Amino acid sequence: MLSFKKTKTDALSTKKAPLIPHDQQRRRACDQPPTKERIKKMYARPQAFTNLLPWLEYDPDAQCFLLDDGISVGALFDVEPISTEGRTDAFMLELRDKLQTVLTSLPEEQDSSPWIVQFYLQDEPNLTGMSETIAAYVKERAQGSTLTTHYLHTLDEHLRHISKPGGLFSDQAVTGSAWRGQDRKVRITLYRRIRTHQAKTQN
Repeated sequence: MLSFKKTKTDALSTKKAPLIPHDQQRRRACDQPPTKERIKKMYARPQAFTNLLPWLEYDPDAQCFLLDDGISVGALFDVEPISTEGRTDAFMLELRDKLQTVLTSLPEEQDSSPWIVQFYLQDEPNLTGMSETIAAYVKERAQGSTLTTHYLHTLDEHLRHISKPGGLFSDQAVTGSAWRGQDRKVRITLYRRIRTHQAKTQN
């Protein structure tokens, strides 16, 4: 036959906490009574960050953005670096001419509604994209081979190590900071905001 014996701990747990008299109960200075306005604010959703973006939509055919005024347009460009190490003089001259053509092809400066070009420089700490780019560069005849598979695996492991938070090691001899790998990105924005009176004239 089973029997249960109340322990000392159980006896203590059954004791009720002393009640504080109602006239002695006090709110903290920061506490306020729950009003309808406070409850409404608690359930209110914060403003979405998309409402702060300066464009309304993107047109994939024209590859441009319609800005928030519904009239002006802009475009974004991702600038990729070109390797110049070991290149011939002819290649360098051709590259110079192409860069000059791009710069001279920019829209002319105007007093009313000028075109604006902005450059943004960013160091991307995630090197996953670089690993995928190198894997896509492999020629068809070398894809899937033992050497290629081993190389890509080793490279991917190396990139993950040098791009981890805190870097691969702390360089106290030269830079005094973490040694890590980063992918430098350069992006360009080109846009023009049409003034209200100018938009009415064009319409």
